[in-house]
Amino acid sequence: MDEQLKNTCNKLVPFIGKGHAQALWLAYITSETMQAKAEAQTFIELFWLRFAGPSVDNNTIYLPADDSFSHGSIPFGTVHYGNRPMGELRLQPEDINKHIGLFSITGGGKTNACKLMLSTLAHSCPFLVIDWKRSYRDLAYIAKANIRIVSIGQEGHQNLEWNPLQPPPGTGYQAWMYIVAELLEKSHLSGPGTADILIEVFDRLFTKNGWATPNQKIKRLPTFQQALFEVQSGQFTGRRMLWRDTCVRILRTFTLGASAKTFNTMAHASLEKLLGQPTILEIDYELPKPIRVFISELILRWVHLYRLRQGESKKLRHVLVFEEAHNMMPSQRNDTQMHSLETLLREIRGFGQGLVLISQHPSLLPTYVLGNTNTLVFLGLQHEDDIRAAAKALFLSKEDMHYLDKLKVGEALVKIKSRGGPYFVRFPEVA
Repeated sequence: MDEQLKNTCNKLVPFIGKGHAQALWLAYITSETMQAKAEAQTFIELFWLRFAGPSVDNNTIYLPADDSFSHGSIPFGTVHYGNRPMGELRLQPEDINKHIGLFSITGGGKTNACKLMLSTLAHSCPFLVIDWKRSYRDLAYIAKANIRIVSIGQEGHQNLEWNPLQPPPGTGYQAWMYIVAELLEKSHLSGPGTADILIEVFDRLFTKNGWATPNQKIKRLPTFQQALFEVQSGQFTGRRMLWRDTCVRILRTFTLGASAKTFNTMAHASLEKLLGQPTILEIDYELPKPIRVFISELILRWVHLYRLRQGESKKLRHVLVFEEAHNMMPSQRNDTQMHSLETLLREIRGFGQGLVLISQHPSLLPTYVLGNTNTLVFLGLQHEDDIRAAAKALFLSKEDMHYLDKLKVGEALVKIKSRGGPYFVRFPEVA
């Protein structure tokens, strides 16, 4: 009962002020007799009924909010206390630089919330959205800004021509081919033997194309088609024959369909051109899921190495937005993969690169993801595991935990590290 009354006093703060709320609580806990304590309890309950109303039920969300939520330049919905608007929630560039997580079931409003933020950001900071569902095509109209749309393998749109085997500027080809082989193994659910063969094949192709010769001026990029030919024509024995078949299956996915042109270009087209202005990269369901997962994480790794070469920056340089982010995280424990991603999430913020991670299931994400995300936005969730993961990340009390199950479309609980919260936020529909 004491904990519930203390919580009620905290919820009275927006109505009567912090001083009066504390006075009510002190009158209760310092009561010397049972009668005085009962009277103090009655006063607290009467105040609550007066301001919250006699018809209040468990569906009304009361989370106290101080004025720190308005300290920023990027509008991000309206903070409410129950049905009472408290003011506009505003993000600071440093909040984005330290990463944002958006979580909700399908149709809960996470893409709409992201568009709301990007529509303002489009006028001051470049970003790259990795769009799995063609959900951001109307963003240029919403933001009234010049936003480029490129795709992989779609007809009627500007197609990305980027060979994934091209290393970032300043990164050696051998270090990069190890990363490519690791991500191919991970995204296509194969074993370490597969990665060994891919590394051997990539190394042989890079060497043939002049990358191992320091003074070689013309260095042609290897392609997945060349790698497929090398594997098919190679001689393998024992278990390596099984790994060879897996390599053929993986490499063939990059040589078929309209996307083959993107992945097998020999032109030195860098990803840098995608980072200079607001851009949407559509890698939707026409591509097999393993390719979408591979490209998403490969771009993240490429940008990380690119920023390392540029050096540290306290200013927000760029924002990467990943839909279906849980697909990039290992579903089973792999110490090497977990360590590399954890290090990336910690390091990349120091180079002015913000991340926005969007997912339906926060419970599927490793602890290091939520632990390294400065701003957490939980819209409507359905599964018990997701609700428990959200409550734990938001530091919600047991009494308030049920709020997560009461959120309607476009409503969220938002926590910004070092700025208070969680806040109850409603996002306006932008499309």
